[in-house]
Amino acid sequence: MTGRPDEAKKTYSDIVAQKPDDVAALIGLADTVVAERRWPEAMDYTDRARAAAPNDPGPGLAPVNLYAVRRNWQNAITTAADLAVKFPRNVDVIDKLGRVQIAAGDTAGAVTTLRVRFCPAISLR
Repeated sequence: MTGRPDEAKKTYSDIVAQKPDDVAALIGLADTVVAERRWPEAMDYTDRARAAAPNDPGPGLAPVNLYAVRRNWQNAITTAADLAVKFPRNVDVIDKLGRVQIAAGDTAGAVTTLRVRFCPAISLR
């Protein structure tokens, strides 16, 4: 967005009208409605982006971010954990899972997540 949300929304909407599965435009639309606190609509756009690119972890992180903005830590952790199962070697996914665990107050869970994923040979006994 360029600081002109109405123009951004129109541009993204035009792109989606021509190409309904354009992941970047769907995420852009989600961002514009988040600024307006229209959560169900934002979730709809992120769900459509995930469906358009099921083998790309990037769109899957969008709903995690939405839950985090709303401080809905349980859904953020659940969604990030599901992504971590599907993309166990993706650094961005594991990092996001650890970060939402920390934000939710589960520091021990975050340490375990990061240790198991990045340093499985290290024991914390």
